[in-house]
Amino acid sequence: MLKKVQIVNIDKCNYTLLDMNNNEYKVSMIFYEFSPKLNDIIYLDEKILTEINIYNFGPIKDNKIKDNEMIKIVREKEEYYLTRYYG
Repeated sequence: MLKKVQIVNIDKCNYTLLDMNNNEYKVSMIFYEFSPKLNDIIYLDEKILTEINIYNFGPIKDNKIKDNEMIKIVREKEEYYLTRYYG
């Protein structure tokens, strides 16, 4: 299930995210070709918020993507879709 969070702080690859219930999450993420900015909204799998890991995201390269490996970033009226990279 995707969860909606807002970026409230960025420190290099460490993102502080806030959900609609004011729960705060700290997630390490690296982005390729597109990076979210402060106050952007991210829709992502809830597991990403609770697992300790460094997540890598970049452009979608094929159509065989699992829903839990894709994120959506909303900036003002624009939407960006990225997929998780492994390895």
